Amino acid sequence: MTWWRSRSLRAKLLLASLLVQVLMLGLLVTNSLRISGQALQERVELYNAELLILFNAALAAPLAERDYATLNEILAEVQQTAGVSYLVLSERNGQRVAAAGWSAEQALPVARTGLDFANARGDVLDQSVVVRLNGMPYGTLAYGLSIEHLSRARTHLLQQSLVIGLAGVALSVLLLSVLAYFLTRHLDRLSAASQRVVEGDFSVRLPQEAGDEVGQLTRAFNRMSEAVQERIAALSASEARFHAIANYTYAWESWFDEQGRLLWVNPSVVNVTGYTPAECMVMADFPTCLAEPGDRLALEHALQDALQGRGERFEFRVRHRNGLLVWVAMYSQIIFGPRQDKMGVRTSMIDITQRRAAEQALQVALVDLKVADESRRHHLASLEEERARLLALLGAMNLGILFVTADNQVKYYNPTFLRIWMISDEINLVGKSANEVLAYSGNQLARPDHFSRHLLEVLETHEMSSSFEIALSDGRVVTQLSYPVRDADARFIGRLWIYEDVTRERQTAEQLIYLAERDALTGLFNRRRFEDELARFLKDSDRHRRQGALLFFDLDEFKYINDTFGHRAGDSVLIRVAGEVGALTRKNEVFSRLGGDEFGVLMPDASEEDAIHLAERIVRAVSQIPLRLEGQNLRLTTSLGIAHYPKDAGNAEELVAHADAAMYQAKEAG
Repeated sequence: MTWWRSRSLRAKLLLASLLVQVLMLGLLVTNSLRISGQALQERVELYNAELLILFNAALAAPLAERDYATLNEILAEVQQTAGVSYLVLSERNGQRVAAAGWSAEQALPVARTGLDFANARGDVLDQSVVVRLNGMPYGTLAYGLSIEHLSRARTHLLQQSLVIGLAGVALSVLLLSVLAYFLTRHLDRLSAASQRVVEGDFSVRLPQEAGDEVGQLTRAFNRMSEAVQERIAALSASEARFHAIANYTYAWESWFDEQGRLLWVNPSVVNVTGYTPAECMVMADFPTCLAEPGDRLALEHALQDALQGRGERFEFRVRHRNGLLVWVAMYSQIIFGPRQDKMGVRTSMIDITQRRAAEQALQVALVDLKVADESRRHHLASLEEERARLLALLGAMNLGILFVTADNQVKYYNPTFLRIWMISDEINLVGKSANEVLAYSGNQLARPDHFSRHLLEVLETHEMSSSFEIALSDGRVVTQLSYPVRDADARFIGRLWIYEDVTRERQTAEQLIYLAERDALTGLFNRRRFEDELARFLKDSDRHRRQGALLFFDLDEFKYINDTFGHRAGDSVLIRVAGEVGALTRKNEVFSRLGGDEFGVLMPDASEEDAIHLAERIVRAVSQIPLRLEGQNLRLTTSLGIAHYPKDAGNAEELVAHADAAMYQAKEAG
């Protein structure tokens, strides 16, 4: 006190002012650091809370599905853009499944329960959170929240404050009385700006009017505000990404508080209900008010169960804005905050109208199938009755019936078939090859080679065969017809063979036909039959647009033989010529005696080369007939004419006339 009393008032004022200034500067810097620190602490906590929601929303579904590739992509993107130093995701058993910014072999630091900067490991706050889906934990996410910029800003602010304080103390000795007013004004403005920062206005900047300590403090404040604004912008961008993830989902997502009040709904609600999120937010009792009246009570109970954490899949009907009914499946999940405090329930509504329609269509199809099955059984019973009647009919028929499959296996035969072929009824032919059937026959074929050729021709095609006569060694004649059997899709499934013993009928018919159409001397077709065949030939050629030929020939020495050796010798010559030439003609060619020594050969579907070739063979065969009459060796020659259809004629008369004229031209030419 003696020393204080001995000092001058100026010194006392200066010392008192200096003391007050020091105290004021200390309090001001401390208050600024406290306010800015509190603001930063609150922003970090808010940002961390938003990150927890983002982590749970983005990682729960892929983790539950074990989509590790997607988890690594999400962690890498968050680590690069969200201000997180590292992220490590582990399953419930502790196995790491995804990581970003952290080595897989390096042990994780101990996670802190709070966000106090004092607990920071350097510039990183180590945190961890349980990832849940539908209330069930699926893993743990350990991450490091980077506070490097915040720590740097705080350190820089502290350093600047200390420099300003020390400089203020030094300069206050000389300039305190002069600068008191200015210092007070600047400090007031700085305090007001700090308050605006506390209130959330991070865009505030102080004009830098001087380069003194107050100016330095102003610049430090501006830098601090700019750093805080950048962090808040990063938090806003992260929040925007969260909304992008939440808003653009396939499902209609909603968030209800613990009292069941709607807090948020994403735009997908428009696709299901036709109402916008803004309209849904003002609806009372949402979403029960949109449900069908018959489903509302059950929906209320389902929502209450969801709020209690007992929610299960629930399906109900929603009346769309356009009046249509939409089937919806609701899934729910409790939402927890960063401190595991219950924040409400999240529901996901998925449109299942198409699936329900498919289920109903399936039920209708099952009913139709049962009806069809009953109809099939009734139809099978009717078919069995028809089959019994058909078997009785086939058994009573006088025709031999043989059914074979597509691979030529016997499927059915009737008793008449066994009787015609003289096969014992004790032998079961079903399942045997049709080629083996005749081996069981008690009779033999008169012309096996002829029958084999016909059989091969029939089997080579799937068309109906013409009637074929089979001569048996016992003299009987059996006709054979074959019809292809096809299913409803026109696929070939076998063949029907029909046999009839026509021995008596054939004998009588052959006698009558022979007498009416055959030449009595040579056995060849007579002129009447030739004219019928010629008319048929022209008709078939016109229908199928085919060509053909007519050959006329006579014997040059026949009149000499008749006049010299008699008609008996002439008849024997005609018989010899008919036999030789008949062996040269094909099955479809008609060889006829037209009268006297004049013969004709009708060649259907024959080219000019075919006709010339046959003509040459006939001339050569006739000339090679050995003929000796009454000790004389004679050599026969013939004159032959050819007419081509339709090249040389348009009808039967013109064709015959052209062939006859060609024959006489050949005779005159020698």
